[in-house]
Amino acid sequence: MCSEHFLFRKILSIIVFIVCLTSIKIWAEEGADSIFGVGYAVQGYAKIVAKMGAKWVKIPLVSWGMIEPKPPQNGRHFYQWKRLDKLVKEYEDAGLHIQLVIKAACRWGAKHFARPPESWRKSYPPKEEHWDDYYQFVYNLVERYDGDGYKDMPGLRYPIRYYEIESEAEHSIFWAGTIEEYGRLLKTAYKAAKKAHPETKIILSGINFGKLLDDNPSLQELRQKIRRLPRRYKKALVFIRKTLAMGDYYDVIDYHYNRDYTGAYGVVKWIRRELARHGYQKEIWAGDTASVPWVTDKEHRDILTILTNPLHPRHQETMRWFRAEQAKLSVKKFIVAAELGIKKVFLESIRDFSKHAYKGAAKESWFLAGIFNKDKTPRPVFYAYAQLTKKLDNFKKIERLPRKGIYLYKVSFRDKEPIYIAWCEKRPQRISLRLKKISSYLRLEKVITTANEKPTVKTIKIKRNKLIFTLDNTPVFIKFTCSTEGKV
Repeated sequence: MCSEHFLFRKILSIIVFIVCLTSIKIWAEEGADSIFGVGYAVQGYAKIVAKMGAKWVKIPLVSWGMIEPKPPQNGRHFYQWKRLDKLVKEYEDAGLHIQLVIKAACRWGAKHFARPPESWRKSYPPKEEHWDDYYQFVYNLVERYDGDGYKDMPGLRYPIRYYEIESEAEHSIFWAGTIEEYGRLLKTAYKAAKKAHPETKIILSGINFGKLLDDNPSLQELRQKIRRLPRRYKKALVFIRKTLAMGDYYDVIDYHYNRDYTGAYGVVKWIRRELARHGYQKEIWAGDTASVPWVTDKEHRDILTILTNPLHPRHQETMRWFRAEQAKLSVKKFIVAAELGIKKVFLESIRDFSKHAYKGAAKESWFLAGIFNKDKTPRPVFYAYAQLTKKLDNFKKIERLPRKGIYLYKVSFRDKEPIYIAWCEKRPQRISLRLKKISSYLRLEKVITTANEKPTVKTIKIKRNKLIFTLDNTPVFIKFTCSTEGKV
């Protein structure tokens, strides 16, 4: 009788275990293919981020020294997971998938440790005697969040599969080692992560080209531009090229989509050309996607002065313009990225960075790039993002249609008729179209650019298969229909 009871309990526990693993797998698949992400994860924002329709979030600065503040004793490691567990749980409970950025910064384990405020942003290579400790850190990090039922975080709802090794390591302000030392770090992390769980994906350190490829230059034009680059930028480009060649030890490339949205055309073309030279094909993501116009450079100094001075007579007017541009730019970046086959876009940032967060923060636009105000009220970009995620839900493909002077994209779906999205950049243009498809009406829905949940919708009657309407730099969703009711 006792043996039968023991056997029953054993079988029941196995069934419960299988059910838990199955539920984790199902949960993991929901939204995993979505392109829509945000960064950086901040405590207390998960529920309102989920309302935007975002399915992914990036957790930065998962630093070795934060998780393991003291060296191991007699081969035993002491990891402090509480803070990271709390953040992971909050965003998983809200239904978001997670990407982590691993930093090698460690007071005791690395060759050096940067002074504040750069302490956790700037990484140094491990000391020779602590390379295995770094390996163990990555192994145990992946093991804790891999969802295999062994040493998992209590309450883990689905596995974390994607880990980025450093960020913008081509710049010495973020990585203080050599290209070779980064290669060793990447290889060490790759082996540790794959041993913990073979389905883990390693992301190459996020790469940032600045404005170099924004005008989609030809090879000859690019060579000329590179020759004119300051020495430190030439060095960064060499770093990018050499690390892209390390394709045996990473699965995904992270491109930092900071500047003009059309720059993605040049960047993606260049990355794929470099990969082809070495016989690789890799998934490309757009991490650190700036949601705002880059107004912190010299040519926009006047605008920046007004934006940062609440007492300026034109402050409110300029801020309204800036927030409207943030909403428009964010939509444009997602559309262009999707057309190019970029798999994930992490729009930055959930809240404004502090101008004192790190050295040079005031020279970058991140301190203006928040999706939410300080009181957590949404800015216009929140509503534009939510509008876009609803329109593009379960989209199959986005393709650009040839049309001189305008950006016109067709969005195809698996289970419904396509929609279109269009805009132009220079001045408003009257567009004349002759239609092959017989429809009675055209519905135009503009991207939301104010702190208002309701979009502007216009219905135009089509006469004799000919259509005339006006486009400007605010993207508009277009749908052909036989009825005047409903929305695009």
